[in-house]
Amino acid sequence: FEAYLETAGGPGNQVRFLVWYTDKSNTIELVMKEEFDRWILKQRNNKRVIAKSKVIREILPNQPYIVNIGFDGMQFHLLVNDEEVLTLNSAAGSTPFGRAGFSVKASSGTFDELVIY
Repeated sequence: FEAYLETAGGPGNQVRFLVWYTDKSNTIELVMKEEFDRWILKQRNNKRVIAKSKVIREILPNQPYIVNIGFDGMQFHLLVNDEEVLTLNSAAGSTPFGRAGFSVKASSGTFDELVIY
């Protein structure tokens, strides 16, 4: 999955990219927390976070980021602007499935050029 993500910033800001979304209880999601410069990749199964990885990396308001999230059969890989910034071991042990989506909390955000391959 690949998309351009951008946030307008602000206290409590969170932009979420739901990469594999089966339902709200079963997801792979990327959370951009601009206020704390945190990129967090989470895997949920039956509403529980079963795997999580995070990295501190600057997130500037009104700056577009090209985000790519891939799965190689064992790990999820997060690339931001063509640079791998973190990996997450799959806790479920199976290939993820579902659709893509997004949400924004405490800010305005932009999603553009969503590509699924």
